[in-house]
Amino acid sequence: MLPSLGPPRPGLSPLRGPKGAGPVFQSGLGGLEAAARAIGARWAPSIVHVLSAGDRRFGELQRELTGISQKVLIQRLRELERDGVVRRQAISGGPRHVRYTLTPLGLQLLPILELLRDWGAQRQAGLTSEGRRSADSA
Repeated sequence: MLPSLGPPRPGLSPLRGPKGAGPVFQSGLGGLEAAARAIGARWAPSIVHVLSAGDRRFGELQRELTGISQKVLIQRLRELERDGVVRRQAISGGPRHVRYTLTPLGLQLLPILELLRDWGAQRQAGLTSEGRRSADSA
């Protein structure tokens, strides 16, 4: 069970776990919900990761993010721009094109995403080893 984050603020109801298992978080949801909205969409963390290596044109992003459709990439870039994570810059002179780069707010996400990546890898390794242990004991 997760530790309590303190007494609930007025007007906030605690989240419930599966089948009313009890409060998961008591307070502080506003920041978590805002973070989830900013980077919780599929592909958003991957886009931020690619842009962490430097600015990219749309076509470069699409090539590096294997499997993403043009429509979804456009949607995610617009969402990330709206949330202040990504900056879209139209380049004039010569062939017109657009470059995307991380904003200072986007750069602040990098250590957080690295922690999430590490947590996910540890969890994945743990689930894999648990599966092996279950198969071995059967």
